Amino acid sequence: MQTGTARPYAKSKPRTVPDITSTVKLVHLVAHLSFDGRIDRYGCHYYSRSRQQVLHVKRLLRELLKVRAKVRRRPDGIWTLSCYNVAVAGWLSQKENALLQVLPGRIRWQQQWLQAFFDDEGHVYFSKSVRRVRASQANPIVLEWAKRFLENMEIRGRIDRRAQAIEIKGRDNLTQFRSRINFSPGLPINPNRVNGLWRRQLEKRKLLDMALASYRIPPVLSQLGR
Repeated sequence: MQTGTARPYAKSKPRTVPDITSTVKLVHLVAHLSFDGRIDRYGCHYYSRSRQQVLHVKRLLRELLKVRAKVRRRPDGIWTLSCYNVAVAGWLSQKENALLQVLPGRIRWQQQWLQAFFDDEGHVYFSKSVRRVRASQANPIVLEWAKRFLENMEIRGRIDRRAQAIEIKGRDNLTQFRSRINFSPGLPINPNRVNGLWRRQLEKRKLLDMALASYRIPPVLSQLGR
């Protein structure tokens, strides 16, 4: 194990390394590090435009693995988390690879995995005629698992292989998504996206609420008209 000023937390060791099957919080943590972070031989890293989201991952690392992480803000506005610990890095790498093997059949874990997935990779889009939630992911296996887990919660997702994304459309599907999964509180959109429509800070949850509220026909009446 390397030590020195360049790695201020290298001496920090976890008191215990819990089993991935022991708590849904571990599923949430490992999923976040997989989607919007990375795990290397020295530790783990996480990136988000939301300071609250980064602090959430920091608290999970401290609570579950008893290790500290350093948080800073880059000039481009992205918050970064770095935790240097070789033992934790090795353990997290194993759990990252094994996570999908323990998820089938456990709906609560799937909900945690999906929320982390859409928190990190997802966005909300709506206009006069289109309302959707979309999450991008280059790994096709992850997209297939996301589609399967959504179906387990009675949500229909469509994989766009050309765009390497999965999207959720339709009032019933979006309503079920908000009820069963939703985005984490305090998680903002990126107002600086090249193709973004919103040039101000909005929570993803709020934007989803706005999208659903934009449907003019009440749900009951729309069902009667089918």
